[in-house]
Amino acid sequence: MSNGHCAVLSNAIDTIASGVGPSTAVLPLLNGVAHMDILNARFGKDRVLGGVAKIQASLSDDGIIRQANDWRFISFGEQNGEMSPRISALSEAFGRAKGIVAEGVSDIMQRMWEKLVHLSTAASMTCLMRANVGEIVRTPDGAKQFLELLDDMSRVAARSGHEPSAAFMANYREVFSDKSSGYVTSMARDLERRGRTEVDHIIGFMLSRARSLGVESKTLELAYTHIKSNEQRLAARPN
Repeated sequence: MSNGHCAVLSNAIDTIASGVGPSTAVLPLLNGVAHMDILNARFGKDRVLGGVAKIQASLSDDGIIRQANDWRFISFGEQNGEMSPRISALSEAFGRAKGIVAEGVSDIMQRMWEKLVHLSTAASMTCLMRANVGEIVRTPDGAKQFLELLDDMSRVAARSGHEPSAAFMANYREVFSDKSSGYVTSMARDLERRGRTEVDHIIGFMLSRARSLGVESKTLELAYTHIKSNEQRLAARPN
């Protein structure tokens, strides 16, 4: 994680720490998996749940969070896959909330890793090319480059013990081959508006993991270099 994201997470942890007791469950809904080790170390693995949110939103220049569609889905579960009483209790609590579709699952870590494969692929390509999926795929080599990176990220997940399912891979091969798609990641939108990004938490994490596991990905390296060099340019500009 970047120093900025580490600081934000650290501040959030410090804020809630006094309220975390023996029966407390901590449910993070952050992208990626890098935060799990930090939360486990602070609160204990038995108190930390895994979680995934499916929502498409971005922060505008005027500070307003704008939701791009009607996605409002949350999945959560125990790290060990147990369908525990607290997962049932959380499912019941979410069921009373309007406008949220929430589900307790037995494979949350697998889902978190699959989302990371998806995001690291999509964010790398849309940030590197400064274009949406359809615009990239309509170029002579865009679809091939997209799918090669998807395969690279899948290998990283597999060697980390979370090989993406055949259904997941088939779905995202289709998503990243769609010439009519207007899909662009929030990281690319953040980059375009010159805001902070999750680059270290998503792309940087996967690059570090890829290198440690012997998976080579030049596209991932280029995407990380592109975004990090852009950060330096923005940091050097006067306010």
